[in-house]
Parts: sequence; C-alpha cells; structure tokens
Amino acid sequence: MSMKIKINNLHKVFQKGDSTVDVLKGVNFNIDSGETVAITGPSGSGKTTLLQIIGLLDSPSDGSVNINDEDESKSKESRKSKLRNQYFGFIYQFHHLIPEFTALENVMMPLLVRNQSITECRKKSAGILEKIGMHHRLNHKPNELSGGECQRVAIARALVTEPQFILADEPTGNLDPKASTNIFNQFMELRDTAGSGLILVTHDQTLAEKMSVVYKLDGGILVRK
Repeated sequence: MSMKIKINNLHKVFQKGDSTVDVLKGVNFNIDSGETVAITGPSGSGKTTLLQIIGLLDSPSDGSVNINDEDESKSKESRKSKLRNQYFGFIYQFHHLIPEFTALENVMMPLLVRNQSITECRKKSAGILEKIGMHHRLNHKPNELSGGECQRVAIARALVTEPQFILADEPTGNLDPKASTNIFNQFMELRDTAGSGLILVTHDQTLAEKMSVVYKLDGGILVRK
C-alpha cells in the first residue's frame, strides 16, 4: 500500500527558562513511499526534532503532520503508537536496544508487537541480521557487542517489519565504510522490494547525495538543495 506524508507549516518552540527557542519555523515537506530524502544541516539545527515529529514521536507547536491526508499530529497516543508500529521503522542516533535481550530478541520485538508467531519472528529477524553481517552475534546481549554492532542490530530492528518509511537519524555514524555501504544497500533493497521510503538525517554528504532529494535545515527553515 502506498503512503504519503505531508508536513504543513510546521513550527516547534521550546521553552528555556524565561526565553523561547524557535527550532522549526514553518517547515513544509512531502514524501511518498519509495522516495529517498536526506535532511542535512549543522548540529543543533533541529534535524532530529523534525524527524521525531514526522514519526509521531513528538508533537509540533503548530502545523500538521498528514499521513494519507489525515492530520495525525493531534491524534491520541494509542493511535500514534499503532501508526508507528504499522508504518515506520526507526533508527535512532543512539541505538536504544533493550539490555536484557539478545540481538535476535531485540530485532524480534516490533514483529511480536504485531502478534506474529514466535517461529516466524525468529526466522525473519535472523534473516535480516544475517544480511547485515550479524549472524554470528544473534545470542549476544548489547553489553557484549561493540557500538557498531549495536547500531547494526538497531538497523535490523527497523528493517525487519518492511516499513512504509524508514526514519534514520545518523544511521551509519558508528559504522566503518564497508558496513555503511552494506546498510545503504539494504535500504535500497527494501525500497525496491517493499516500496519503502527513507528519510535520512545525516552529516555524511556522500551518503546524502545518494538520496533522490536533499534538504538543508538551518535557522529553522528547510530548503531543498
């Protein structure tokens, strides 16, 4: 099923003591399933905040987040949670793995939330971990993995549901060039096979230039490059 995200006149204001900080100042942004978009910009420019609002993890101060022509930015948290599990695969700048679970179990979690059988969850999760070179670390917990390995597990967790959109915040920041290329290839394979779109926040200009559209966020304004 094709999916469309449309961001209209998005504002985000943070209160710091007696002052306010305008992080996003009227951002407009559209993306359809299958499209690949990079969002670049200096540190502290609000790239992560924008990504979280697009993925319904945060709410705008003003404006709307339309998913298939419905404004979901003001939906109840229970609906947002369902939409996140149904449509999005998140790759955070910090991997946020569950420390008590193995790599395999961490990747299985979003499938289990969908009430898929444990056998199916294990098979699918092991398969995606093997594709990104983690087949020998399935039963290791996060404290037994390197930073790069933890990041790859987090990426596998995002890809395993074949989401409509992958929302990735510096996904290759902890990876060596070979692993980064492998992950990028997995993104593109998912786009080609499942029609998944990709919204990528990155400082890596080489990676950004591989996307079909590149934006720069600076001073709260999003501009297409």
